Amino acid sequence: MHIPQLGTLQKNLIPIYAMRSMSTLSTVERLGVRRMSLQSHLAQVISIFVSYAEEDTEFFHGLERQLSSLSREGLIQCSNRYRLSPGTEWREKAKEELEVADIILLLVSSFFVASDYCYQEEAMLAMALHNRKKTPVIPIIVRPVEWEQLVFGELASLPIGKAVSMWPNKEEAFSNIVKGIKETIEELRAKFRTPSIDRPLPFWNVPYWRNLFFTDHEEVLVNLQSAFASRQAPLQVQALSGLAGIGKTQIAVEYAYRYAALYQAILWVHADSPEILLSSFVDLSAVLDLPEKNEENQPSIVKAVKRWLQQNTHWLLVVDNLEDIDLLRDMVPSPHSGHILVTTRSRRTGHIAHRVDLEPMQINEGALLLLRRAKLIIPNAMLKDASEADHVMAKKIAETVHGLPLALDQAGAYIEETERSLSDYADLYQQYSSLFLKRRGASGHDHPESVATTFSLSFEKLKTLNPAAIVLLEFCAFLYPDAIPEEIFVGGASVLPALLHTAATDPIVFDQAIEDLLKFSFIRRKSDQNMLIVHRLVQAVIKDTLSEEQQCEYIEKIVHVIDAVFPSAEFSNWSRCQRYLLQAQTCAKLIQEKRLLLAEASQLLYRVGVYLYHCYRRNAF
Repeated sequence: MHIPQLGTLQKNLIPIYAMRSMSTLSTVERLGVRRMSLQSHLAQVISIFVSYAEEDTEFFHGLERQLSSLSREGLIQCSNRYRLSPGTEWREKAKEELEVADIILLLVSSFFVASDYCYQEEAMLAMALHNRKKTPVIPIIVRPVEWEQLVFGELASLPIGKAVSMWPNKEEAFSNIVKGIKETIEELRAKFRTPSIDRPLPFWNVPYWRNLFFTDHEEVLVNLQSAFASRQAPLQVQALSGLAGIGKTQIAVEYAYRYAALYQAILWVHADSPEILLSSFVDLSAVLDLPEKNEENQPSIVKAVKRWLQQNTHWLLVVDNLEDIDLLRDMVPSPHSGHILVTTRSRRTGHIAHRVDLEPMQINEGALLLLRRAKLIIPNAMLKDASEADHVMAKKIAETVHGLPLALDQAGAYIEETERSLSDYADLYQQYSSLFLKRRGASGHDHPESVATTFSLSFEKLKTLNPAAIVLLEFCAFLYPDAIPEEIFVGGASVLPALLHTAATDPIVFDQAIEDLLKFSFIRRKSDQNMLIVHRLVQAVIKDTLSEEQQCEYIEKIVHVIDAVFPSAEFSNWSRCQRYLLQAQTCAKLIQEKRLLLAEASQLLYRVGVYLYHCYRRNAF
């Protein structure tokens, strides 16, 4: 993939979004700008101001208890006039706190309405802020009172149904309230997806535009931000781990844009190899405008970049496509006061980083991405906005490509560029899946390689790294992908290819092959069940790299292996029969497709048939 050299970027390059200088605004206008306060940005929290009468203090404490989980996660910070420091000009200070709050809660009761200060000052100012800069104001009805005709009477209130004091279980009432507040918090966070800060970022070199079709992974993004924000977090390195094409880089891009307001610098380095990583770090010297940027001595330049990282705070470093997590030790100073987000295919992150495993998209989320990418709905539309026919067909395609985001992006690009219908694409894919997995289309600039090319490049690296591992992967390409018992390789070792036979009979060599496969996330290992899992598109691309003769050789060996491990149908063997049944049924399909005339095939089909017959009789009677 061709990436422009970062050193050519200007040091003040920032995301392309309109920004009005605060210096041109009056004092009143500054207060009217809808933003999180600078304190909120640096602390990475949303500020909530709570207005209530002194007689309703018990209700405030009940609400505070329910909000404590959000406070502990560093997501919110609550304030009110009763907690101001002694000796302060409390009215003015309370007004300041209210004016910069991101959310304002009014605990409404007859005491609140009767209080000149609560109603005439705080409630009136809150509604002025709501009307002027759209600050969310939430009335919380704590005692029964006629409030619909008051200044905030048209706002939606909490809890649902009746005042808090009327609930038999007040904790349930406060839980109901907090659910509503959480919805407002999430809506507020969504408004900040496009960074809105009072000054341009001094240093920004993210090489990708924001993805208009970004879909799903909301929980991953929120958890990343929460982990970085937590002062108790032992690691300030988060590693997004997963198969090629799973969306690691796109999540990193979205995180950078969405949370840009929290940083003074967002730096991006490519790490496809140690040489590229070193070159990218050298390029950072130009981005940061360091005095050493023009030196020829690379170690000296890297040292200067490390010194900058150690001396500065509130920076995010994205290390994209890092294969060896240990390389960070040479590039990043310790300790430091920044955040590091790594994308990697490897599942090994050791003591350096916290691993965040990325899974294929669920069917509904995959269908939504496809519909957005194909331009059949607008980028921020939801599934309900699509026609019923498109909805159904998009889910079918998402299921066909097994939720791999890159494959869904390719499908959407094809549909957009050819103006085919979803139904047409689904039919064509069934006939020409191999060709579709190789076709990237004209608009894949941020990830120009197709699914097939992306996987094939990794296959070649794996072949060089560990030939036995690639043979193991090729063997697994013909098995049922979601439950491959590890012991079948030992039980059928005598008929395995030579390289795989050696691995199967030596647990250390076998573990090394598994470790090297995990480096590329080609497999998952369920250690508690002694099972391996392979993504179906990995299987499809692997098969496409093999000749017809090679495929037949593998299929024959697989039939021999499963025949060797599948036991006779005595009741004492039923648990083992059940464990190998999915693989045996897969073999049955392969035997039929290839019309294999093997003694082992007949023996296997007979034993499977006897087992299923006994199961049927047992269940029937």
